[in-house]
Amino acid sequence: MWKYLRFKLRRKSRRMYYHLHLWRIWLLNYFSRHIYGGWQKLGSMRSVMVAWLGLVLICYWGLLVGIQNLDARYVATVPAYGGNYSEGLTGELRSMNPIFADNSASKDISALIFSGLTKIDPSGGYAGDLANNWDVSPDKKSYTFYLRSNAKWQDGRPVTAEDIAFTVSVIQNPDTRSPYSADWKGVQAEVLNSSTVRFNLPASYSEFLYTTTVGILPKHILANVKPSLLKLHEFNQRPIGSGPYRYVGGSANSGVVRLQAFSEFYMGRPYIPTMQMYIYPTERDQITAYERKEIMGISQIEPPDYQTLSKIENLKLYQLKQPAYVAVFFNLKNSKLTKPLRQALAYATNRDTIVSGVLYSQGVRSQLPLPAGFSGFTADTTRYDYSQDLARSSLATAKAQDTTLNLVTLKGSVYQQVAESLKKQWQAIGVNLNINAVDATSLQQDYVRPRNYDLLLYGQNLGAGSDEYSFWHSSQVDDPGLNLSSYKNSNVDRDLEAGRIAKDPAYKASKYTDFLKLWSQDEPAIILYNPYYDYAQSVVLKGFNTTRIIEPQNRFNNVYKWYINTRPALKARQ
Repeated sequence: MWKYLRFKLRRKSRRMYYHLHLWRIWLLNYFSRHIYGGWQKLGSMRSVMVAWLGLVLICYWGLLVGIQNLDARYVATVPAYGGNYSEGLTGELRSMNPIFADNSASKDISALIFSGLTKIDPSGGYAGDLANNWDVSPDKKSYTFYLRSNAKWQDGRPVTAEDIAFTVSVIQNPDTRSPYSADWKGVQAEVLNSSTVRFNLPASYSEFLYTTTVGILPKHILANVKPSLLKLHEFNQRPIGSGPYRYVGGSANSGVVRLQAFSEFYMGRPYIPTMQMYIYPTERDQITAYERKEIMGISQIEPPDYQTLSKIENLKLYQLKQPAYVAVFFNLKNSKLTKPLRQALAYATNRDTIVSGVLYSQGVRSQLPLPAGFSGFTADTTRYDYSQDLARSSLATAKAQDTTLNLVTLKGSVYQQVAESLKKQWQAIGVNLNINAVDATSLQQDYVRPRNYDLLLYGQNLGAGSDEYSFWHSSQVDDPGLNLSSYKNSNVDRDLEAGRIAKDPAYKASKYTDFLKLWSQDEPAIILYNPYYDYAQSVVLKGFNTTRIIEPQNRFNNVYKWYINTRPALKARQ
């Protein structure tokens, strides 16, 4: 059997070799007779033939170059409708109602669904949103806003001045318990006509425009809902807004919220028709999801991951500036946290170690609640630069019987790593720190709102200006106020009140300077650093041009201009 197979194989091989040999002879003869031979017959015409061939090639090349130049001059690549975008968020989505949004996930999604009268533009200034323009009275106590004529709710109803006045009244109602109530205290909303609303302030307030960035609610849907029940209303989970995207499905339980472009959005139909916002427990889960190609954007990058992600191909990182700080807040209701003890801990804190070691330089060290460059900032205050000797001296003055402290912070975040660094630093002077890291929901409900902590490691965002009223005025010590240290100082109150209503910029700055000097003497918190907001998107997505934000959700303020697909189009004539 084997011999027969070998015989058959050899016969087929010889036959194949024979045919290939015949083909080789035929090709050589054909080339010699018809190609080379024909070329030889041309004789003196060969040079003319070469010249014509070269001329044809040159003309063809010139035509291609001309077309390319015409394209560059008259044709541009422009955004086209289509595609799908997905981004990861961190935290628990409790409400998509903008007046209740109290964490990053809630604020991000409500910013896509709802619109304010104004918004923060990509450079950090103010731009009109629902309002086309506005007027400010000479005494800065009256603001008149003119609504866009084409602004609509996502159910087709027009947005009117009645909706604006209704939203303000809901926020102001104490039964609503909105965290924005302090910003609107004493403000009267006056409806002049269907498209004009005027706000009359009890006193001039230079940062009032930022207040008007809050999302507006539809009166025709919520007018009959009792303020005390609004927090439990189904609208918070199935919202209808006037923003660029409308809610179409999903929830916190499903881990994803699905959004669809609002075709009648007053600034123009968004280029990207659908978006999915995936909700993950931690920032690290977002990175894993990106690596699995589940998402195209990472909403926030923790400092240790910045360098790693910067090496990933086709991922673009943005380092956005924001007016925020991270601090250790002392609960001054605890009598154990005396001023000498607070000063001892401040001296024992090495901010440089935290910024370089924990943050990987994704932040700037700071000691004051007002960042450098803001109106009223001064470095001429009481300083608590790192010194173990001064820390031990202050601790001895404190005469603390119990040097064990309990600190609460957010689990799985960079705050937890900062807390571990503080624990090591404070142990060097004899202070023991117990760290209780909890999830975002528990942190807000069980600790922040009831002020149930000795120390709280957390971040605060200051907004657009130097107004610190919401964070350090004594009227804000209880929820929904943001005075997390329960700090009370009557002189500080007077400075904050005067700075808030000041018309003269120089006088305003002087009041905030006085505030900083008093605050630094009392040291109600240890300000650690001003963080960057690190954000990432796939290079497939284009149109993001933001460089400065006030709050993280401001990155969506030009989301209707984001695009994935492109098309050629004729350039407009100059």
